[in-house]
Amino acid sequence: MRKIIILCLIGVFCISGLAFAGQGRIEKTVFDEDSLASFTTATSTIYDVKGSSEFGVWLKVEANGGTPDINISYQMSPDKTIANFTTPTTVTALFSDLDVEGNSVMSFNPPPMRYLRFVASGKPESSTATTVSMKLFTRE
Repeated sequence: MRKIIILCLIGVFCISGLAFAGQGRIEKTVFDEDSLASFTTATSTIYDVKGSSEFGVWLKVEANGGTPDINISYQMSPDKTIANFTTPTTVTALFSDLDVEGNSVMSFNPPPMRYLRFVASGKPESSTATTVSMKLFTRE
């Protein structure tokens, strides 16, 4: 009788776990106060987004004694080969010519490729003391 009860409890926990698997929210730090002056580029790590259905980013830009002027875009690849990462032709940038300090939040819908990374670049007019913080949120 004990074995049956234990097996039933294990079955309930396993089935419950399967029912809720893949419905979670994932948060990852993309940039953590990375310096982004004129003509510099910061590239994030590669994120495996297979199975993710919704995407959003939180971004904070600060410029100490000047104006930030940056672009942030995402690139995708079917594999982890660096040379295969490219910006989708339908997307110019998540943030283009961003020259406002503070927080920004946006959602976006990338094409269904497995791997994603972000690229932030400082434009010529950007303050030399510009820092970028960014988090990626996905829902499976």
